[in-house]
Amino acid sequence: MSFFSRILKSSFWITLSKLLNRGLAFFCTLILARILTPDDFGIIALATIVTAFFETLGQLGTKEYLLQEEAPSKEDIDTSWTLQLITKIIISIIIFSSSGILADFFNTQDLENLIKVLSITPTLQGITNIAFILEIKKSNFKIITKIESIAKISSVIITLTLAMIFKNYWAFVASIISYHFIILILSYTCFRYKPTFNLLKANNQISFSKWTLLKGITNYINNKSDIIILTNFTSTSFIGNYNICQTLLLTAKEIAITPFSDALNPEMAKLINTSNHIDKISKSLFSLTIITVPLTSLIYINAENIIEITLGDLDKWKNAVEILYILTPIIITTIIIEEITDYLTLMCKVKFLFIFEAFTASTYFFTLYYILTTTDIIYFLHAKIFLSFLFFSVILIALRRFSKISLKRLILSLTSVIIIGLVSIGSTIFILHSFVNTSFSLIELGLSVSIYSIIYIINLSLSSLILRNYSNDWHFLNSVFINVIREAFNRLERAPEHDKNYK
Repeated sequence: MSFFSRILKSSFWITLSKLLNRGLAFFCTLILARILTPDDFGIIALATIVTAFFETLGQLGTKEYLLQEEAPSKEDIDTSWTLQLITKIIISIIIFSSSGILADFFNTQDLENLIKVLSITPTLQGITNIAFILEIKKSNFKIITKIESIAKISSVIITLTLAMIFKNYWAFVASIISYHFIILILSYTCFRYKPTFNLLKANNQISFSKWTLLKGITNYINNKSDIIILTNFTSTSFIGNYNICQTLLLTAKEIAITPFSDALNPEMAKLINTSNHIDKISKSLFSLTIITVPLTSLIYINAENIIEITLGDLDKWKNAVEILYILTPIIITTIIIEEITDYLTLMCKVKFLFIFEAFTASTYFFTLYYILTTTDIIYFLHAKIFLSFLFFSVILIALRRFSKISLKRLILSLTSVIIIGLVSIGSTIFILHSFVNTSFSLIELGLSVSIYSIIYIINLSLSSLILRNYSNDWHFLNSVFINVIREAFNRLERAPEHDKNYK
């Protein structure tokens, strides 16, 4: 099998795995939102913050170490598994022992027993067969996808069953533990390789892991600092609303945008050292923005409808509507920052990226903490959006420095698409309020998607026609529209001839 064929095959199984796991998790969340309360979701969010932090401290870069080794020996593999096992057991003990202190810190006594039970998950991860990583090294993602799918489906069934019986947050706990336990069992029944206790290559792997650990900590602070800060200033009910809004935004991003951005990266890797890679970067970011803006706009327009359709009871999830309204723009900045980060990684600017992540993590934490101590939750949410655009600006400047891309071209192209999105939002809201009168959320959602899509496409078409002589990116989009229209007419012209030949 050729290199390209292997990449295509691996991409298929990775995409399938992501969609299946995210889809099942989202489906499970929607059902649980109708059974459990925002307080239950808040308590689980706090518990996972605790376990995620300690698991971050246990990240030794085992996967990265084995993947970068051209031909890892049995000693390398067994040492990786042994270090992983020892570290995870220590992490489990620390989590269990500190459960009371952590419950007091978060001022939520229900957390103590919850954390104690969840402390078993790092140990389950540590015992899991390291053959998983060996299969990834061989690009055998098919078996990995099957194992993860079986574990996810089984855990969802267990979770929903227990949620309907007990109607409390212990259903979440069952989901987490059952998933890791099933993965552990299948890792030894599906793979021939059986690891043994070995520490011969420990020094090599420990020296390799230090940068992985530092990067993991900065990522953790970036992703979890907001919820950590909120615990000292608001209720578990609000945290539950906040966390589920983040889940909705993440799911929308991963389903609608991530497949496109994932497809861009391999192509950019091929072009990164060519003469036209700067033009390709600009056009790819422009294209990504064109796709991201309508998703962001439609979530903003339909925040209330989305909460009602997905979570059911608006009274129970009343805070979620306002949170979703405010946080929606973060999709745009997150997508662009992630894409530029991937480009800079391809350019081997890893040191800068670590500094950037450390800067964003510290700025995020101290700014949001200060905002909450001096103002209120609404200002906190707006500050999060402001910071995301600040980091967006910083990484754009970094891209300009390292790639010599035209910052003026990039800003004008991205800003023009955002303006078109805002105009389309205003037009859609005006039409909905003036001509649509329905109490059915699903119908209103469908109408808004249709109306916005038509207006957005018309605005894009007119803009590409007007701006094609002033911008390479808009000229590129105009060419795409012309090719699509030409292909449509060609198909219409061939249709009668095809029908005649068929008869």
